[in-house]
Amino acid sequence: MFRIRNFWAFILLNVFLVFAVVGNSVTASSIVADDNKKQILMQKINLENNIKGSVGALLNVSKDNDIFVLLGKERKGKSGEGTWCELGGSVKDGETLLQATIRETEEESGGIYKLKEHEIINYATIYYNEYKKDNGFIRKEMYVFLKVPNYYNSDEILKEVNKQKNINYKEKDEFKWVKLSDLIKCKNNPCIVHDINGDNHNILLRTFFYKALQKKEFQEQLKLLIIQP
Repeated sequence: MFRIRNFWAFILLNVFLVFAVVGNSVTASSIVADDNKKQILMQKINLENNIKGSVGALLNVSKDNDIFVLLGKERKGKSGEGTWCELGGSVKDGETLLQATIRETEEESGGIYKLKEHEIINYATIYYNEYKKDNGFIRKEMYVFLKVPNYYNSDEILKEVNKQKNINYKEKDEFKWVKLSDLIKCKNNPCIVHDINGDNHNILLRTFFYKALQKKEFQEQLKLLIIQP
């Protein structure tokens, strides 16, 4: 029975996608096939059709049977300055959600993490949310959860970020690998988390990221990362 449970946990980890449409539509959650996951990733943002999008990448590594995700603190003068969140940002007009994830991750990590399309399509899991705003725009939001093979410490990442000539890429001025189980338990903001070195930190999460963490479907997604075989 232990092997069977682990098998299904593995299946859920690689094909689980939450699709939630709010507002005047019916909210629904479902487990979908990999083909549908790819369709979501390949969606293009078209501003002329009143469609906007944002993406976030929760890169993670394992250490001592714990999982740690990379968070960055928004630089002074930037939107949400002083708060912590994943790597990510807005999707450009004509860009797919997949392309935006790759671009944003590379920009905000100083080029350290250059994700490949096949890595995200084949190995990542995603959380997807779509809703209509009061101004008539359709908002598409996607989080990508991906285990990365190479670990770089916070100082190494910040050093590469600060080397970039384009000031718009210097959005974060501090990084931490944070224990995933602490984020799942985060009921208040700010909240206490442990970093990969075992140190405690009281951090203020960016509002949209904190709200995502409070969603049951999002938490279930994170828990699947912990129980993977």
